[in-house]
Amino acid sequence: MPFLKRGRFLTAISFVLLLTLFETANAQFQAMRLLSGVFEVAGNAISQLPAACVTEHQRLPVARDVFTSSSDGILVTRLDSAGQTTRPLNEVLGRWIRIKGSKSVTHVTVEPVRAEADVRYKISVSPSVPGVVGPTASDIAALMPHLIDVHSALKETDSFGAQIKQVFGSKSGIYRAFLNSKADLEWDVSTPTTNREQSINAARQFKDDFTETIGLAAGAPLEYSPGERLKMLTVNHGEILTPLQIAKVKQVFGVKISSSYEPTFRSWMRDYVEVRNALSDSFGPNHELTLTYESLVTGLFDPSFSQGELKELLGSSSRELLDPSLDQLEPGKYETDVIALTLGSKLSDRQRLVLGKILGHELSAPSGALDNCVLLSEHAGPHSTIEVRTTQDFDVRSADEITANWLRNLIANKRVIVEGRISKTFAGQLNDAGAKIVQRFDSLVANPDPQPKKVRVIVVSSEDPVTAAAIFENQALGGVIKGTKQARLIPDATIVQTRSELTTALQSIKADERALVIFHHGRKGLMLDQPMSVKELTSTKGSDALSCNLYDDPDVIFPTNDALSFETTIGAVSDSVAKFGNRPVSQTEFFEAFQQNYQRRS
Repeated sequence: MPFLKRGRFLTAISFVLLLTLFETANAQFQAMRLLSGVFEVAGNAISQLPAACVTEHQRLPVARDVFTSSSDGILVTRLDSAGQTTRPLNEVLGRWIRIKGSKSVTHVTVEPVRAEADVRYKISVSPSVPGVVGPTASDIAALMPHLIDVHSALKETDSFGAQIKQVFGSKSGIYRAFLNSKADLEWDVSTPTTNREQSINAARQFKDDFTETIGLAAGAPLEYSPGERLKMLTVNHGEILTPLQIAKVKQVFGVKISSSYEPTFRSWMRDYVEVRNALSDSFGPNHELTLTYESLVTGLFDPSFSQGELKELLGSSSRELLDPSLDQLEPGKYETDVIALTLGSKLSDRQRLVLGKILGHELSAPSGALDNCVLLSEHAGPHSTIEVRTTQDFDVRSADEITANWLRNLIANKRVIVEGRISKTFAGQLNDAGAKIVQRFDSLVANPDPQPKKVRVIVVSSEDPVTAAAIFENQALGGVIKGTKQARLIPDATIVQTRSELTTALQSIKADERALVIFHHGRKGLMLDQPMSVKELTSTKGSDALSCNLYDDPDVIFPTNDALSFETTIGAVSDSVAKFGNRPVSQTEFFEAFQQNYQRRS
């Protein structure tokens, strides 16, 4: 979650999942437009600058992405003990400061090239022309003619954002929501097919929609009473509004708003702010969990809610804080490890304490059991992206960045886990990089600590050429016959050639055993006298499937990414059974051994 949330406003992190995007020049990640204004940057610390992605069909910029060029209209002033010096941003990128991606559609990261405590920088972005930073000068050159043409719409939106910032402050939830919501507008306006008139209309519609969402709209259809407006703005702001802020709302936006709070609402706000601040303090104000909790509460809040409904809103938001992909995750030994894998970072003791309190149970200390795992999520399309997570890191890669060497180094000595479906192309890349078998993420969530069991091998095949030809759909039978004979030598293995024989074999599996069913993956699943679907096989309790090209089958816990040689598969399974003997073994350990033995025999 990399990971969209159910029924939620999209957060900055959530936009990662939507980037099946539009090409400009040869950029691998999006250019970004800096919002107009003057921003101060410390000379010895990392800072964030408000910005917006403007090339939708490119990958989201992440921390490893460095913007090497900028448009005109952006100036940097260096202030130190000797005075001040002002230069165009293009001249000082890489000399004074670096600008990088931040896994966000709303900000870029600015850091000094050399940390100097007695130095400050002021970055001035002109309101007269678009201020854009990009991967290369050619990317910016391709963008600027159109951005200049539609700049009046962007300028109008920036002015509206400046009003919000003036009234509520740069740390307000309303200002953050404005920056997040504006991403779609920036992409629409930046599309070459959008003309100036369309961009102005889109900007005005965005303003109308946003004011309705947060409670600033005046008039039908969402006319709030002064008291309701106070509640709406307060919840979206994230704090009790000061008398000065309330006065500014009246003055700047020209709407009626109450000047005092109901005691029950004020008390509820304290409870909400306590949880939100705990997340913000321990994870960070722009962390996925903080933004998700805010979006759940603000998205479902209604100023007409009773005290009981308000209490339930906080309860349901806490229960739904983690991504839906973790719905089956039970409290236990590896719960913290799985959460860390989905977030792309380990939980500190403070974070575990805070998150456990919100979820309603104590989170165990991390075991480190998943530290050797890499979680991959593919978002396919014309310009597909791959999300990469470990318990220590999060990254996103476009398809042209998935090179053989990079992928091989990424998964070397790693347990590879995939979330959702993956394409034939990506499955083939994984296979070529050494991951012939991967694990489904949902199986890890459902059972992160499976009980070790003895492996019982069941092989769907026959030494009779006619029967074997039907089961293997007339493939070359030399290796099939040899492999079947070798399978008979595996201790306790069963050879089946009809559906009734397979059913009987599966029914004989004991509670302390798991069946490993090896079969030809045919056009109707298992090509028996009465074909059986793969789903039907894997729905049998205690059964694992092993065959070719199972990457597109969501019912297989450990799918294969490409074709397998039947004879080599039997040999590798035989080696793995011999390694473990009669001792119980986890599925992960057995399939890792199988993969190593298969590669050794290939």
